[in-house]
This record gives sequence, C-alpha cells and structure tokens, in this order.
Amino acid sequence: MSQDEINPKYLMIFTSFVGFSYLTAGILQIILGFTDLIIPFIPSDPIVGMILVCVSLVFTIGAVHYRRKKRDAYAFMIVGMILAGIIFVLHIITILTNGLGWVLQLEDFVTWNIQSEVVPAIWLFPIYALILRVMNKDGSSLFDLKLIPGGEKN
Repeated sequence: MSQDEINPKYLMIFTSFVGFSYLTAGILQIILGFTDLIIPFIPSDPIVGMILVCVSLVFTIGAVHYRRKKRDAYAFMIVGMILAGIIFVLHIITILTNGLGWVLQLEDFVTWNIQSEVVPAIWLFPIYALILRVMNKDGSSLFDLKLIPGGEKN
C-alpha cells in the first residue's frame, strides 16, 4: 500500500458508520410513521424510511466486504454514495418546488416552512461526502482506484 492509498480498515469503519447512520434514520422514520411520536428533523415518513434502510444495507454489505478484503467492497461504497446522492438531490428539488409554491402563495403551501423539509437524507449525505473527500488525501476523484484495496493507477 502506497502512502497515498486509504487504509481499507478506515473505509470499513467509514462504510459501517454510514450504514448504521442511515439504518438508524430509516428505522426512526418508519417508527414515527406508525406512532404519534415527534422527533425534530426526523419526519414520520415510512416510505422514505424504507428507502434509507435499503441504502444502509448497501453500505453495510460494503463494510462486510471490506472486512473480508474483497475487491468489490469499493463498488458497494460507490453505489451507496450514488443512491444517497440521488435521494439528496430529490429532496433538494422537493424543497425548491415547495418553496416556490410558498413564494407564489399557492393554496397548499401557505403554511409551509422549511423546517418540515429538513430530513436525514438532507444532512447525512453532505457530511459523509465531505468526510470521504477529506479521507482521499490528494483530493482526487472518488472514483480513483486508490480507494480500492490493492488498486493502482494506470
């Protein structure tokens, strides 16, 4: 392993932590969807909760593969980040469209506020994307082969 490579152990810890975070947020959203409990910044949305649980499974499988030193572990981390990114973008689009409805004072958006739109998918993805970027010491792309255990540059 060269000096520029990220230790696979750190990537295993990272993917485990990300998977656990998405799992926790997803389970909380599912539970809140079927109860009257209220937790700030975690909406009661069981469908989105199930989606977050699926994203967490991708990260968790990647962590297991990193632990077993399998070369495909990297693919699970990338797919998990892509799924999390897609969910993040969809939530941003939803916030923008709801905000536009509020600005235009449309009937259904008169009482809308942005606090109701701050969901775990909004704040989890940027945090983990930034951490992953910082972990990649030379600032190269996430798709660089140095993140793959045993990967080399051409």
